This record gives sequence, structure tokens and C-alpha cells, in this order.
Amino acid sequence: MKKKAGILTRLLLLVNFLFSLGLILAYLASYINPEQFVFIAFFGLAYPVFLIGNLFFIFIWLLLGKRYFILPLLLILLGWNHFQRHYQFRGEELDTKAEYPIKILSYNVKNLANSNYGIENKTLRESVFHFLKREQPKILCLQEFLLPARDTAKVLDYLKREIDLPYLFYNNYRQETREIDGLIIFTNYPVINKGSVAIDDEHIFAIFVDLVMADDTFRVYNVHYESIRFRDQDYEFVSDLTDDGQTEQKFSEGSINILNKLRRAFKKRGVQVDILSYHMKNSPYPIILCGDFNDTPSSYVYRETSGDMKDAFMEYGAGYNNTYAGALPPLRIDYILCNPLFEVYDYQTHNDFRQSDHYPISCVLTLEK
Repeated sequence: MKKKAGILTRLLLLVNFLFSLGLILAYLASYINPEQFVFIAFFGLAYPVFLIGNLFFIFIWLLLGKRYFILPLLLILLGWNHFQRHYQFRGEELDTKAEYPIKILSYNVKNLANSNYGIENKTLRESVFHFLKREQPKILCLQEFLLPARDTAKVLDYLKREIDLPYLFYNNYRQETREIDGLIIFTNYPVINKGSVAIDDEHIFAIFVDLVMADDTFRVYNVHYESIRFRDQDYEFVSDLTDDGQTEQKFSEGSINILNKLRRAFKKRGVQVDILSYHMKNSPYPIILCGDFNDTPSSYVYRETSGDMKDAFMEYGAGYNNTYAGALPPLRIDYILCNPLFEVYDYQTHNDFRQSDHYPISCVLTLEK
């Protein structure tokens, strides 16, 4: 009996070691550019799995009266900053006495359609516009904003009027299209400068505007890092993983396809984030950055983009924050970051509004004097 118990303990120790190693590699993923070494990025993506595994072993070792719980406990404590990027224990409401509050809202609207193919859905579009009007942001950053060419002027005029955001700037992901298909910023602060950030001067993944508020000037970036580009068949494969009728060949082909898409996106984002980081370092003004990173808080992309900026969720969020509303596991991939000169209030993920595969996120900023 004692021999069997010893074998079980050694087996548990081995599995615990693998989860601990995975957690260490997940921490390292924040520091290694996937463009140079893409393999490590998969561990950053799987951080919640390794975290839960180590928490499980803390419980198991305590239950068995073993001191082995010290290893997973120490690893979790050493990576406490990673944990806080995913989970916060408190949140605060807006200080209504704050001077010049700036409400920011960021939302990936998924082409204002229900599929990957840009199928027009006017009911959904009207629902999104009604939500934006209700929230009344002073700065609005939208990703995957798609309008047919025939609707462009009419819809933009409607939004400027109904949401009371008279200034805007947009640019398309690719320049050959005649419709709007890209990133857009609406604001009620005057725009004194604007521009785009691209790879090879043609594949745009970020835009910016310089805004004037009272005696202050600040820069707002709207960012959309490279998507994984999953299609309906990829989501169907994931949802069918528990299907007993799935053939070995179908499983193999589906897995390889998804891994290749993840690998390509990791590497592309590694290039994009270095370009944007350099661009931000040359900003003459304090920065507010919103957008869809398509990556988690344990990624190189998040660490390089956020730098020494404040993360609105970490400042005044609460609980586990997932901004992805699609068929894959819930993850935080949408962010609002700002210069430390700003105070952050009232961060929200609007998970009661699901008209895209992302949830809208918002917060209120005030500029310290």
C-alpha cells in the first residue's frame, strides 16, 4: 500500500512540475518577441490553464499534508503582477467631483455584421449605434468598422450628430478599398493632427489623433493588432472537439490549421508592436491608447505596448475581466491604456451588450494638474 502511495506521489509531483514549468514559460512569454521565437507565445496564451493547475496542486498537497505546495505557491506569488493583469479584487465608481472627466469607449464592432464575410445587418448596426448614443463617450475608438461606400457619408453624419462627436478620423486597413473598412476615432475635442501607423506603409494597424482639451493636448491611438483570422469552420472544429464521431484525420487537420493561424498572428503582432512602440516614444504629448490587441495580458504585445502606462482595468476594474465574446475561451484582449498623468475611474466591460465577438469597454479619465 505504501509503495502505491509513493508511486502516486511521484506521479503527482511530475504533473505538478510540468504545470510549474508551463507557468514559468508563460511568464517568460511577456519578455520574448514571438517574431524571433514564436513557440514561447503559446505558453503566454495558456497562462490561465497553468495558473489553475498550480492552484489545484496547492490544494492537493495541503490536503495530503505535503510540503510540496510551497513550489506552486511561490511561483504564483512571483508572478503576482501577471495575476493582477487578469483579475482585480476591487473597483471604484466615478468621482463625480472630478474636473473635466473624459469618458473613453473602445469597441471592436466586427464589421457591424454577424459573420466573417461582412454580411450587412442593419438591425445589428442600429443596435450598436443606439448603445453608443446611450453611453455618450467623449472619445470613441472603433475597430473593424465597416460601411458600404453608398452609406458612408449618411452614417458618419448620423453618428456625429446623434452621439454628439463632431470630429472624426478614420483609415482603412488596406488602401485599395473604396468603402470604410478599418479604424475610426470619434471625439468632441478639436483635432490638431492625425495620422496612421502601418507595416511597409500600406498595412495599417493603428491610427492616432492629437486632441486639445482646455489648455492641454494629448494623443489618442486606436490600435488593432493582427487577428488570428479564424473562420466559421475553425469555430466549428473547436466546438466539435468533444464529438465522438470526429475522425483522427479531421482532428489532425483542424489542429494544425489553428496552430498555424496562431503562429502567423503571433509573429505578425511581434513586428507590429515594435513599430508602434517606436512611434509612441516619439509622441510629443501624453498618450491614451485603446484597441483590440488580439492577445492576452501575459503576452509580449501587451507588455511592450503598455510600457509604463496605466491599464484602466488594473486601476479600477474588478473580478476576472474577459473582453472576448466569441466561441473560444473567455480572454481579455481589448484594452484602454493611458499616461500616468491621467487618473482612471469607473472601468467597465459591457458584457450585457453582445452584438460582436468582443464586448465594449469604457472608463473615465481625468488629467492631473
